[in-house]
Amino acid sequence: MDEVHPWERYQKDRLPSGLAYPAGRDSIESALTAASARVGALYFSVPELNPLNYPPTVIRIHWPGSGRSGYFDAKDGNARPLLIMWINAVPSGNRAVIRECLEAGALSRACGWIAELMSDPESPLLYSERELYLTWTGSALAESPTWPPHTSTDPLPWKSVHRDVIPGVDPAVRSG
Repeated sequence: MDEVHPWERYQKDRLPSGLAYPAGRDSIESALTAASARVGALYFSVPELNPLNYPPTVIRIHWPGSGRSGYFDAKDGNARPLLIMWINAVPSGNRAVIRECLEAGALSRACGWIAELMSDPESPLLYSERELYLTWTGSALAESPTWPPHTSTDPLPWKSVHRDVIPGVDPAVRSG
């Protein structure tokens, strides 16, 4: 019997020395399932830029836009989600604290972002490209979404998580 996962494709790169994944497949699966979110592909990957020299993007979520993606145009009549989630390797020395931030809420809220984005197949938001990045700054995870719109009066939910209260995303740090 085939296992059912909240992704259609899965790939995991072999890690070079000095890098580690900040979360495992089981924790990603649990967070996606809890959010009722599905992705077309889940990739555990080694980033192109050496994360030992650059602030690493820990999670990248990419929706290419249904206007050109064929998301609702599978030959067998079943939708094929083209939303892709990358879990990038990070420096081994930072793995524990980054994992702590992810477990404190950043991962579940990122999966919630997926579920909210995909909640309405008729939404005009799906016509264009959308992305969410969680990047490690050395002391916190910084977010840079392309959706939903974020303003000072309408912050993303995890923008209010302070590292001194719950290790998570520092609201004072925002990339992009």
